[in-house]
Amino acid sequence: MKRTNATTHRAPPEGFRASLAPDAPTLADARATAEPPVRAHDATRREFIHHASRTTMRGGGPFKLPNADPTADARERAKRDAIARVKSWVESRLPREHLDARDCVVDVSEIQCGDPECAPIDTVIRIIYRDACGTAFGIPCEVEEVEVGDVERQMPPEAVVADWANGTPTTWPPEPEPQEPGPVPTDRLRFEVGTRVRCRVGPGEDGWAAGAVVAHWYRGRSWPTGQYAPYQVQLDRQDMGSGLIFAPYDDDACIRAE
Repeated sequence: MKRTNATTHRAPPEGFRASLAPDAPTLADARATAEPPVRAHDATRREFIHHASRTTMRGGGPFKLPNADPTADARERAKRDAIARVKSWVESRLPREHLDARDCVVDVSEIQCGDPECAPIDTVIRIIYRDACGTAFGIPCEVEEVEVGDVERQMPPEAVVADWANGTPTTWPPEPEPQEPGPVPTDRLRFEVGTRVRCRVGPGEDGWAAGAVVAHWYRGRSWPTGQYAPYQVQLDRQDMGSGLIFAPYDDDACIRAE
């Protein structure tokens, strides 16, 4: 489901800033992964099929995948079709000559949202030009739910695209003006700085990640006056960018002792 305005307490992830971060994918990276990548579970399934096929053929019988989910292939096709559809909407709003010359690459993927109050999946769209030009933005829903209007509202104007093609890293969307921070809350928090904790970063029992509290009363640069998050946490895991996240609530549903 798409998020409602009730979730506006969360700032956009740093990766959604218009200027691509230093570790953002380059044009070469995007070219190398332009086709839908093989997912981990796909690789595992192929290894299983290879092994099972060899075993079955040695026995002389035809191979059949045991207990296969008859709807899995249909879901995968629907996901691939939705990614291709969203990608085509983005590409139709960029100069054809940039795409034909491979000076620009469009990538569409899904990521897991770390905010327990948000939809669990975001669709991320990256428009990547040479010389670290381009942008990345998120749409708060699964890719099958993205509508053409969601893409249109996020697309850069022609002048910005022309800058990127010329190697000028113009920021899009424009950086918001910083707001007055307002008074820092004085509420007593449960976990001191340095305390080991587990944070909710996704759905289900596997959606918890371990880390340590590094700051109290974190505030994003563009957050409204008076808005703070109780904790900033450095996660142990290495697959979430810098691993720095914030916990929007001092509650066991969001952050708990390790």
